[in-house]
Amino acid sequence: MGRASAETASRAAIAAGAQPVVIKVTSTVSSRASAAGLMTYLGTREVEKENGEKGKVDISIYDQDGVAISSREDRAAALAEWVGDFREAYAVNALATFSMKLADEVDDAALHDALNAAFSSKPFLYSRHADGQVSVFAVTDLPAKRIAGALRAREKGEGSARVVENAEADFGRRLADADVSAEVRVLGAAVSEKSGRYFLEKFLRTEKAITTSEGDPVKRGSSVEERADGIWRAWSSHIRIVEPRNAFHVIFSARAGTDPEAMKRAVRDFLSEQVAGHRWITAHHPETGHVHVHAMVSARDDGANASRRRRGSGVSPWSPPGARMWPPRGPIARRRPAPMNAADKIHAISRRPPSPIASSESGPGSSTVSRSPMAISRLPRNGRRPRAPCSGPARSLP
Repeated sequence: MGRASAETASRAAIAAGAQPVVIKVTSTVSSRASAAGLMTYLGTREVEKENGEKGKVDISIYDQDGVAISSREDRAAALAEWVGDFREAYAVNALATFSMKLADEVDDAALHDALNAAFSSKPFLYSRHADGQVSVFAVTDLPAKRIAGALRAREKGEGSARVVENAEADFGRRLADADVSAEVRVLGAAVSEKSGRYFLEKFLRTEKAITTSEGDPVKRGSSVEERADGIWRAWSSHIRIVEPRNAFHVIFSARAGTDPEAMKRAVRDFLSEQVAGHRWITAHHPETGHVHVHAMVSARDDGANASRRRRGSGVSPWSPPGARMWPPRGPIARRRPAPMNAADKIHAISRRPPSPIASSESGPGSSTVSRSPMAISRLPRNGRRPRAPCSGPARSLP
């Protein structure tokens, strides 16, 4: 159906009494825990039992194939499939393991002061060895992914390791400025919270007589996991972790009196069309007094990749009219286009002219999905809500 025909059909549906629907992308899902929490919220309802007490009961939610997910066990099985495509939180600044070979005899106080000068205000652990070696595990300002990539290149003898070599030379100069001469070697760099915890626990297990950047000894009485937990909490403000957007919570709301069954069909057809290839589940909560459908939509498609802009023109099929070509000409022409995830697509829909959904029924009580920018509460990329609430009448749009 062409755009003009879609607009005509949508306006005709509203004229016949169909109800517009407002779309809100309310939150993001970054981890297994947050995905499990959202699935539980969608698939359970609080009811009053015969004895007057309130309790939770399971309700059926439906995936993109129309399969019912009706129990805790079903939700657990669905969650296992979803999180297989999830991306882990990643570190922006590297937690790195260093080996330093001292050139001269250095007393403990001088070494402690030199290490603090080298790592500035960042926390670290270190352990001295009888042969003049010093092992260090530290929070740094080094770019985590670039350092990890350079370490792999050096290990395999393929590609440039200049980034890590420059970092080693820089730390050597910092120590020299503090009157300690040493050969510095970066042994490893963590690029995620998971790998950061792994390297921290490995350091605590393998090193003896460990000292903190404050000069305090690390006590060995408790388990390695407990010690790692305490250190990680103390260091957390220095570690920049990025939580990936793995899925989105979307709410479709309609006016009172809208036929719930027509609403559910319209939402499912809308998602089938607009986020084809993505996982999603929908839930209808009828007891709240207003007609609305919740959806959890995966950020990436079934190939575990965010849908990219079309090659050639570079204009996304989700883009609003007048979207600029990508890449632009000039010095930045070689940059790759950023991937579009499900929320980008849904947000972009709000800027496009209306078009009907195949299952939307004309007539009183039927539903059409509104893509009016005035009717959509959009969550910006910074995760904050709009400064001013969206207002204005919702136009007819599926």
